[in-house]
Amino acid sequence: MKTESEKWFALSILVIAQFMIVLDVSILNVALPSIERDFHLDVTALQWIVTAYTLCFGGFLLLGGRAADLFGRRRGFLSGPPLAPGPAPLAPPLPYPPPYYGGGRGGGPAEAAHE
Repeated sequence: MKTESEKWFALSILVIAQFMIVLDVSILNVALPSIERDFHLDVTALQWIVTAYTLCFGGFLLLGGRAADLFGRRRGFLSGPPLAPGPAPLAPPLPYPPPYYGGGRGGGPAEAAHE
């Protein structure tokens, strides 16, 4: 049986993780006007950006959960931070955005493992 302090610690970790997810989505929403202006995109393209981000994050979250089931939660959790910056060099600074989105979302599995 877990002690009362262990239960509160686990709850605080879950609250912090949920806050990080909300913060991540908020950062995307704050960046949308700059993306629209810099890449001359319309509202439809911005909606696709949000949709692609959400689908990738959700899909990789499921994949991270399955990997944690197979390899253990601790190993899955500890593999997230070292893998997160890995795909960043795959996102070249080109004037056309799709390669950037693909490279930037490659960090999703690491994010999911860490959430």
